[in-house]
Amino acid sequence: MPVARSDSRKALLIGIAAVVAAAAIGFLLFTLSGEPDKVTIGPSGAAFVVGDARSLAAAVERDRTPLLFQDPASFERPIWVQHTRDDPERGWLAFDAQVGGCALRWELDDQRFVGCDGAHYPADGEGLTQYEATVRDGDVVVDLDPNDGPATSASTTTILQTGDG
Repeated sequence: MPVARSDSRKALLIGIAAVVAAAAIGFLLFTLSGEPDKVTIGPSGAAFVVGDARSLAAAVERDRTPLLFQDPASFERPIWVQHTRDDPERGWLAFDAQVGGCALRWELDDQRFVGCDGAHYPADGEGLTQYEATVRDGDVVVDLDPNDGPATSASTTTILQTGDG
């Protein structure tokens, strides 16, 4: 009875091809996903790097709606990031996107927020928990620790970077 013999050279070539293909797929996925989130621990709280101020300001103006983000520091509270001026370097605001555990809804026609209880809040988030929003090196940065006061520098702040925005 004939016995099947394996060709070790053929098996080796298939194995090498599989490793090269896996490495290429991994590289492609890493490249397409952009820069991974970066977290650095510091004493002054957490700062969220939202993205390029010019691009974000243009998006807010074009869509007539603020930007909504799930809290990247603790995943417990969503925040709205709003731009209110012509200059992309100025006029950035950030504030809670929920009141009493209820998410605020943006009313496009009236340019205001509405809570589950029917309460209205202006586009600048007055009456809501506010977070410092500044532009650093062209990026909008939101200090997510309202108990900490204004963040003094990026070097002493936890930075959570989402990529290019």
